[in-house]
Amino acid sequence: CDDQIIILDYLSRYLKTRNVDSPQ
Repeated sequence: CDDQIIILDYLSRYLKTRNVDSPQ
């Protein structure tokens, strides 16, 4: 199963949204 890959992809998208929302 690819649970880890799915979680990593989800985290990547989440981090990208946060970066776009509040860039440092």
